[in-house]
Amino acid sequence: MVGPRLVAELLLALPHGAPAVDEPDFARDMAPLLRDSCCDCHAGKEPEAGLRLDLVSDEAGARATAGVWRKVRDKLRRKEMPPPDAPAADATLLAAAQRWLDARLGAGPGAWPLDPGRVTLRRLNRAEYGNTIRDLLDVSLRPEERLPADDVGYGFDNIGDVLALPPLLLEKYAALAEEIATAALPGPELRASKARRVEAEAMDSTLPDRYGSDLASLYSAGAVFTTVTLPRDGDYVVRARMSGDQAGPEKCRFTLRAGAAELERGEVACERPDFVEREWRGALHGGAQKVAVAFLNDYYEPKAADHGERDRNLLVDWVEVEGPLDPFPPTRSEKRLFPCGAGHDHVRDCAPALLRQLASRAWRRPASEAEVAPLVALVDDALAQGDSLNEALRLGVAAVLVSPRFLFRAELDPRPDDATQLHPLTGFELASRLSYFLWSSLPDDRLSRLAAEGKLADAAVLADEARRLLGDARASALVENFAAQWLQLRMLATAAPDPTLFPDFDEPLREAMRLESELFVEAIVREGRPLATLLDAHFTFLNERLAQHYGLDGIRGDRMRRVPVADPARGGLLGHASVLTLTSNPTRTSPVKRGKFVLERLLGTPPPPPPPGVGVLDESPAAAQALPLRERLAQHRADPGCAACHAKMDALGFALERFGPTGLWRDQDGPHPIDDHARLPDGRDISGSSDLKRVLLEDDALTRCVAEKLLIYALGRGATDDDLRALHVLVDRYAGRSPSFEELIVDLVGLDAFRRRRGEAPPASSPAKESR
Repeated sequence: MVGPRLVAELLLALPHGAPAVDEPDFARDMAPLLRDSCCDCHAGKEPEAGLRLDLVSDEAGARATAGVWRKVRDKLRRKEMPPPDAPAADATLLAAAQRWLDARLGAGPGAWPLDPGRVTLRRLNRAEYGNTIRDLLDVSLRPEERLPADDVGYGFDNIGDVLALPPLLLEKYAALAEEIATAALPGPELRASKARRVEAEAMDSTLPDRYGSDLASLYSAGAVFTTVTLPRDGDYVVRARMSGDQAGPEKCRFTLRAGAAELERGEVACERPDFVEREWRGALHGGAQKVAVAFLNDYYEPKAADHGERDRNLLVDWVEVEGPLDPFPPTRSEKRLFPCGAGHDHVRDCAPALLRQLASRAWRRPASEAEVAPLVALVDDALAQGDSLNEALRLGVAAVLVSPRFLFRAELDPRPDDATQLHPLTGFELASRLSYFLWSSLPDDRLSRLAAEGKLADAAVLADEARRLLGDARASALVENFAAQWLQLRMLATAAPDPTLFPDFDEPLREAMRLESELFVEAIVREGRPLATLLDAHFTFLNERLAQHYGLDGIRGDRMRRVPVADPARGGLLGHASVLTLTSNPTRTSPVKRGKFVLERLLGTPPPPPPPGVGVLDESPAAAQALPLRERLAQHRADPGCAACHAKMDALGFALERFGPTGLWRDQDGPHPIDDHARLPDGRDISGSSDLKRVLLEDDALTRCVAEKLLIYALGRGATDDDLRALHVLVDRYAGRSPSFEELIVDLVGLDAFRRRRGEAPPASSPAKESR
């Protein structure tokens, strides 16, 4: 059998010609390090960490496994390999290997070419759907609230491969399209005046008996009422036909009400069979309105000599609401849809142009005449059948919104089956990538115009547009949809601290925790602060409830406001109650969850899933009293299958132990004093959150992690090995400094992965493997 060391030596003996001294060469530069320091562990059928390095013999083989060498370079850069318990690598061999890795994985003339990859046809997720409807039609509906939650892939809910369209969801889209079209184009029912009369026998009463089949007899201090649905806010007349059984010194008195408001108060002087109509004119809100007539001055004297003077009753025959009486102005949606003037006869002639303009905006690229023709025919047929213009146009609008051209973001390949054909995105495809990245919505008029003019192909123009979109209020979607998922802030909604142990935790506190982190990240994005501010900030956002939770005075009211942070341990995300709560268990902190959060969300190095059969930590009260959490976790780590991952996670989590399960600072955990010292896998000792933040900011791992998460979110797919190589080159350009979100985003949209794509590999081939 040929051993791994002999395999590595054979690599050196293979003929490779005579490369120039400065030209990188695998056999000369990389193979010696593999022979001396790597192949003893990373070779054979069961290599360490599943990484096998003994199968590559030349440059072609190395190129085919580019992702492996990216991981090797990362380990060497972090000085994680060779491990501390192994002999140190020869400095000369290490330098040569690093030169080869930097050359092949870099951006110079010796670098391997990058594949921009491809993106699966993407359905709009529910946030994108709601934002797109808002910006397209300016309706007040929030249709996204009626859609189910989207599946998540790679940590985000905008990943093309998981955004399926099952039949039930398609039915939901069809129903929503009709509802949205009706809201955008109200029909005659909102403009025509209509009388809505309700007879007394059909009305409800506060009294148990009516004493009359066609009249409501209010024999005591009671009322009759009904609910009418008004089409819109406007001017209305409310009438009531009444009479009275008069008795006593006063005439029958009444009040006419709509909802909680009193419309009219007066008296009814007549007696049956005579009736009088009383009315009120004024403004009412649209929607369901409860209209009531109440009897105010009941009188009953059973011993009166005159039988007609014994009982005073109010009789109600009917109630009527007429309106709206005022002209109905065009809605915001109509103004947007009808540039030639809503409500005019000549709008009918504009229908084809209107539908083409709407379809082009909704489909995010020019709609052809052939695509618009069926929409026009649909509207013409409805008009021929007597529908009003708005009713007919609703059909066209609904058809636009239920079209796959709207529900999906399509990027077309000239040769979709040829994975070797790389091509730039069209201007409209690039505009959609940019706007949905930063706004979670469709391109605005300026971005669409630049796309039509072909100017987005200019990298400088694209960079300027990225900066413009980031400065717009709609860029808050980047925090709501990217940051909230990257930092797992959405999981705070399901956090459930034990109410017995944490009785002060309530919904206002939960909401304030979430808002603190979201406003904090948004400030860093909008103010151009370096990414390092995420971990080491001197400001945050608090209201009175959250300030009390932190033990701070001087902040009053529910409004979140910016405040300075004096305590360095509290500054930054790792001091936010949101992060500390969602990474805790209901009854205690979890160094494992907190360490995993740091590795996965801030360093981009998630631990592997736990092996099957891993033991469960003893959570009984007796165990918690007997041993501190640190010692119980140490017993758990004694299992060799758990030790490797827990050595990383637990150390990072222990540094945050002074923050309790809901983020409160503490010195004791029950009977046990807090110990927040930790030893990192590389042998460094840290103490507390301030030391942890310092270590996290010593290299560019945070920048690389944020860059990778942003690219995944922007592209709607996992990062390939070539993507990660491109990100390494990009981050290296920052030369160890921390860029701002804006700088990083502008650089990301300039990458080939964002601006270009390729076809799909034939079924017999394997696409680029998605990797972390």
